[in-house]
Amino acid sequence: MLPLELSKEACSLVPGEDRLAFSITWDIDDTGNITVRWIGRSVIHSCCKLSYDDVQDIIDGGFEVDVSGKTVPKMNGQFELKDIVDSLRSLHGITKKIREIRLRNGAFWIKTPKLVFLLDESCALLRRHAEPMSMKLEEFQEFYRKHGLELDSSSSGKLQLALPKMREKLKNDPVLLQILLARAARTMQLAIYFCTGDLCWVQPTCGLG
Repeated sequence: MLPLELSKEACSLVPGEDRLAFSITWDIDDTGNITVRWIGRSVIHSCCKLSYDDVQDIIDGGFEVDVSGKTVPKMNGQFELKDIVDSLRSLHGITKKIREIRLRNGAFWIKTPKLVFLLDESCALLRRHAEPMSMKLEEFQEFYRKHGLELDSSSSGKLQLALPKMREKLKNDPVLLQILLARAARTMQLAIYFCTGDLCWVQPTCGLG
């Protein structure tokens, strides 16, 4: 991750503020061919910030310009929101033209379906943790005892109570503490997400005691 000074300030296009950049500009004719190209240093003064949903709505034609002036996002400088809408729709038209040229010249493009989830607000998705794997739990207990520590693994509650005691005893040995915590996590099984009624039997959930 970049430092916040870079990601949110120096390298981010903030509306109404100058940003130094390297830019590529070009002229494109009606057939989609580039006629003039320029690469060089520039100053970008952004006039607004749009979300992905805003841009998609503009492309799909479902974005309405509010002539009352109370539009979101906020505009800066001499441009109006209508200018942004017109520019984006023109850019989308250019994109389609260039894509047609690429496909005509042999580009291979597979359009995969987008995965979405439709959730019922009246229902809930539950998360269930089965009991720790017995073999790995026994290995962990043996490793635990080798370092002079006692562990009661008769229930998830007893295991949880043992963690603060372990941290206290090993506060001067952070490396061993991290090793023990990592080995404890390895005893757990992966959580399963399910809906009520999917389980055919009643079994305690380790994560809930």
